[in-house]
Formats: sequence, structure tokens, C-alpha cells
Amino acid sequence: MANTQNGSTGPLKPDVVICQFYTQTRDEQRAAQSLETAAATLVSSKKGARMYKLCLLDKAEQTYDYYQRMESAELINALKGAESIQKNIEIYIKKNDDLEKLIKESSKMLGDLKMKLQEANNTACITSNCIESTLKKTEAELKNPDKSVFKELRAARDKVTDTAKSLSDSGQVIFNSIVSIAGIQTFSDIDNLKPFGQKLLDSITALKTTTGDHAKKATDDIKTAQTELTKITEELTLAHYKKHTESVQHAALQAMTDFICKHECNAETVEDICSKMQAIPPPAPEETQNPDDKDYN
Repeated sequence: MANTQNGSTGPLKPDVVICQFYTQTRDEQRAAQSLETAAATLVSSKKGARMYKLCLLDKAEQTYDYYQRMESAELINALKGAESIQKNIEIYIKKNDDLEKLIKESSKMLGDLKMKLQEANNTACITSNCIESTLKKTEAELKNPDKSVFKELRAARDKVTDTAKSLSDSGQVIFNSIVSIAGIQTFSDIDNLKPFGQKLLDSITALKTTTGDHAKKATDDIKTAQTELTKITEELTLAHYKKHTESVQHAALQAMTDFICKHECNAETVEDICSKMQAIPPPAPEETQNPDDKDYN
């Protein structure tokens, strides 16, 4: 038996068919619209995720460039510099040892020289006094002494005493200089530079190793970021495709409902037809009447 309207038998009327078809199409159109909105939201979400992955990749590449540049340029120069410093410190320590030995030898020699010069100065003073005493006695004994001779003798005597005093003073200056140099050499403490240089070398070596580890980790981060970026790009492409599909579906259903209402229903909309159909009560069952029972008035 054919479908009935409101319980009646017989085929559905055209307006009922239109109403049901419109209702079904409208529901599908609304569902398609919701799916299109959801697809658009998914596309927006995937775009944001892709931008985030691009940012991670960019940061990973910047990090790698920073550590790679630091390792291949600054730290290599620093390491070579530390090695050179350490070698120079060893050279300085050897020279310092040689200098210390020379200072000790020079101090001993200058000490002996100072004593001898002092003795020479004292001897010169004694000799000068003796010469002066002799000259005065001789000058007194002579009736007509040659003053120029005595003057020359005294000048020669003074020259000897002055030279002895000058040598003694110079020896003292040289000895004091050696003492000052020895003091500077002692307080310079060059030997303690060696552990400092080794510590500097070890620290830069450790920093270079750590920087290399960071560069390697940055390389791994770049690979991971590239993989994740590829994945999210594929997901974004699929989301775009799904959004396009849902948009086409929604547009098609929208066009269909518009076509029904604007081109098939004339001035009366399908909603109006459906409202009328709901307001019309079902027809009463037909009764068989006898022609003879007709009321003739």
C-alpha cells in the first residue's frame, strides 16, 4: 500500500512530497553548514599549529647557527690562544728560573765587588791622608818649594780618591738595583701562572665540547622540527580539502533549497506549504450513500 498523509491511504500529494523533500534538504544543508564551519575551524587551528612549527624550526636553525659559529670561530681562536698562553707561560717560567739563577750569581759577585770597592775607598782615604801629611812635611822642609809641583801632586791624589769614592758609590747603586730586581722577581710569582694557564685551557676545552654538544642537539631539533612541519603541512592540506568539500556540499544544498523556494513555489514558500499541511485536519473516511436517501428540497 502506498504511503499515506496523516494516516490516509493513497499516494502523497505533490505539496507533501515537496515539503518532505525541502525539510530533508534543509536539514542536510544546515548539517553541511555546521560541517563547513567545523572544517574552517580545523583549518584555522592547523594554520596556527603550522606557524608554531615554523617558529620552532626557525629557532632551532638560529640556535644551530649560533653554536656552530661559536664553535668554529670564536672557540677555536680562544683554544689556540689558551694553548699559546700556556706555552708562553712555560717559556716565562724557564726564563724566570734562569733570571733567578743570574740574580743570585750577580748578587754574590756584586756583594764581593762592593766590599772590595769599599776597601779600595778606605785605602784611598788613608793613602790620601798620608800623602797630604808627607807633602806638608816636605813643603815645610824645603826652603823654596815649587808650589806647582805640590799642586799637581795634590790634584793627582784627589783624582785617585774621587775615583775610588765614585766606584764605591756606583757599586752601591748597582747592588741596590740587583736587590730591587730580585724583589720584583720574587713577588712576580711566575710559577703560579702555570696552573692558571692550564685551568684556562681546560675551561675553554670544556666550553668547546659543551658547545659542540649543543650544536649537535640543535641539529637533532632541526630534523624533528622539519618532520613535524611536514606532518602539520600535510594535515593542513587535508583540512583545506575537507573544508572545500564541505563548502561545495553546503553551497549545493543551499542552491537546491533556493531553487525550490524561488523557482518552484512561486510566491508561496515551502514553509508556507508545510504550515498549511500541518494546519489541515485529516479527511474523514468516505461513507457510501444510497441515491434514494438524497434529500431533495
